[in-house]
Amino acid sequence: MPTVPKGIARWAYPYFPWNTDADFHRLVTRPSRKYRLLGRCTLLVRSVEDVVGSEYDVDWGNGTSRRLLVQADELGFSLTETYVQPGSESYLRYDNHQEVCYCVSGAGSVETADGLFDIKPGMLYAPGMGEPHILRSEHGMTLMCVFSPALQGPEKHLLTPGVHSSY
Repeated sequence: MPTVPKGIARWAYPYFPWNTDADFHRLVTRPSRKYRLLGRCTLLVRSVEDVVGSEYDVDWGNGTSRRLLVQADELGFSLTETYVQPGSESYLRYDNHQEVCYCVSGAGSVETADGLFDIKPGMLYAPGMGEPHILRSEHGMTLMCVFSPALQGPEKHLLTPGVHSSY
């Protein structure tokens, strides 16, 4: 039975549930995507073109969301390329996910109880979990968004003016 390899400190990987050499051996000899360890990981390569037209190419109500990483990928988070339609106003709230959005093109704004914040390329916003926010874009905007925990993939908003949609 192998021991923890030299240079791999157990304390450095608090998210790996091994306490004994037997636990470590179990993870190394039966790796899953959840436990990426010691070069036994499976490289995941996916492009936006792979997602277009699939169940993960979602019309979320005021644009499209291409879910590049989803819960089934077992990474613990989702990555989406989200397009916000010109002239849209979306009342949003994520009760079950932490969201971080990075603007790659276009411009818009996000409004919370703390105020109105302009969003342009190179900026990110991260509302607190469950924090209501209003996302607006006058001319269209593309965001790269991370959700934790991961989205299942096909979730959609039910947008109603003045009512914050959540999933």
